[in-house]
Amino acid sequence: MSRVQAVDLVWHKKERGLMALGRHAVDDDGKVAAAFCVNPASRTYCLVAFKPAGFGDPELVERSTFTMDAVRRIETLPDDEFTLAMNDGDLSFIDASSVVIDRTTYQPGRGMLFVDIALAGTDPRRTMVILSMTRSGDSYTLSAAEGGDTLVSLWTKTWATAITAIAISSDGNRIAVGLVNGVVALLDRAREIMWECLPDQQEAPVPIASLCVDGAGTVVSVDDRGSIRRHAGSNGRVQWRYSLLYPSDGVQTALFKIAADMETRVVAATSLYYGAPTTQSQLVETHYTLIDGESGATAWYDDLDSPATGVAVSPNGQSICLSCRDGEILGLAISILNENGRMSSGHEQAVAQTLYDEARYAAEHGELAQAAPLLLESLRLNPTNAHATTLFDEVVWHLREEVMTTTTQVSEESLAKVDEALKVAPHDEKLTIRRNALARLLAERYLSDASKLGAEGKDDDALAKLKAAVSLDRHNVEMRMALKHYQEKYIGRLFQECQTLLARQLHEEAIKVLEKVQALRPDEPGVIQRLSYCRAALAFKAGMQHYNLKHYPQAIFQFKKTLQFQPAHPEARTYLELCTPVAAEPATVAPTPSPQRPATATPGLRGGVAAVQPQGAPRRVVPAAAQRPGNRR
Repeated sequence: MSRVQAVDLVWHKKERGLMALGRHAVDDDGKVAAAFCVNPASRTYCLVAFKPAGFGDPELVERSTFTMDAVRRIETLPDDEFTLAMNDGDLSFIDASSVVIDRTTYQPGRGMLFVDIALAGTDPRRTMVILSMTRSGDSYTLSAAEGGDTLVSLWTKTWATAITAIAISSDGNRIAVGLVNGVVALLDRAREIMWECLPDQQEAPVPIASLCVDGAGTVVSVDDRGSIRRHAGSNGRVQWRYSLLYPSDGVQTALFKIAADMETRVVAATSLYYGAPTTQSQLVETHYTLIDGESGATAWYDDLDSPATGVAVSPNGQSICLSCRDGEILGLAISILNENGRMSSGHEQAVAQTLYDEARYAAEHGELAQAAPLLLESLRLNPTNAHATTLFDEVVWHLREEVMTTTTQVSEESLAKVDEALKVAPHDEKLTIRRNALARLLAERYLSDASKLGAEGKDDDALAKLKAAVSLDRHNVEMRMALKHYQEKYIGRLFQECQTLLARQLHEEAIKVLEKVQALRPDEPGVIQRLSYCRAALAFKAGMQHYNLKHYPQAIFQFKKTLQFQPAHPEARTYLELCTPVAAEPATVAPTPSPQRPATATPGLRGGVAAVQPQGAPRRVVPAAAQRPGNRR
């Protein structure tokens, strides 16, 4: 079961020139750090923060501005301390006062290009990882550094295989790397590789598209085909898989991004599907998905109007932010069950208000059945909301009146309407009285229908009607006795039909009848024995067919199957002894005609069904001296 109970849109803003959000761009209070390109001509970028103030528009706080040419990636954190910006040949480390610190420390060097950056979210050491590559793409370099008054280099590591994704944990102690061949690797802060996870041998290598990692080393990766894997922090073993892709007309190219909270309890993934793989001009669909980090189950799913460019999840897993291509930024509240089975308190007020607004809209448009459960959930989160209480009472009154008016006819539809209303108001006296009356009258109708169907010989339909009647009126002793009496008579008729079928050697039909008896009463004496006898007879018949066609291995299989169902079957054991040596002989030995099949029929049933052959009758078997095929002269 997923711990995520609801995801609600708390606020949204649209700002032109919005850059993609980093994975750690939102904090536990829902504050979000973002960046905008203010003026492409002057290469000016503005750093801002969104501070939600309950339900409604957030406060927009401008933090600082800086100048840089053709920025490809910005990593900025909500704590206002610093930002990391990157283009192909430059890396800027910017503090809160817009001062660029040590821009030259990580110049990529001749023939090198910056590819990606990742910044730890809560690490006071400001650990970061930087990915660069040669212009020819034949060598990749991963670097780690700390950001204080200056950038302090920790280490560098070169990879011959192309790196397609990097990530760093929020505490800065674990670094995840995804490669073009589908390999996922975990490094510690000292550059040591802790484990590498190779793709399955049955699968073709697919490049890793995005990664996230927590402080324990648990990595969640998504590849270019939308396959998400969670890797254990101790050894990289795949704990669960989740597929984002599903059949959709025109999908030829897909892009994915992924983020998670500090303990990977909630995993957020964005999916973009395009119809044109080269130009990406035709957007087919885009959505975001929340996945339960422990079980890999779908926790939430929703469509997006514009392609998502970035996704961030707060360390406590209660906030998610999405940046979109059209400049819109979405702030969402995630309601999670805690260990006591209650929602986390961080966003209960906002969620309760959102549910109340949705319920009020539904009630105003006459959708009472939708409004009532929304109001119940809103009141559970915020019981002191007087407006929600008043609206709920009004909705219940109108719902009751509507149900009482539309359920005057005795029908299954009327009963279903009353049951739905009782889910909202389970203690409403009028609805309870109407429900009991409808159930009693409908049960009597079913009882009458069962009597007619039984007279027509439609026993299965009659029994189904009786069961439906009892389920509607469980305290009606007369109906329960009628069901029991009819079931007894029906089982008796089935046994008679079975005996007739066995006398005619129709074992397949007899099995179907016996399975009906077993479904009605699994502990009925003799059912298992009869089923074993019939299945043994069918297996023996199939074995004799293979034997006569000299298909000895197949015959052996059927004779063994016969003995499984009926261990005392003498003829199956005799023929099994005849087949076994022959099956082992070389195929070049010319087979001779098989011995004559015993004239005696298969032994009859013991324990209830009349034997096919009278008890004590002489029984012919294959003589012990009968020569096996291939041994005659």
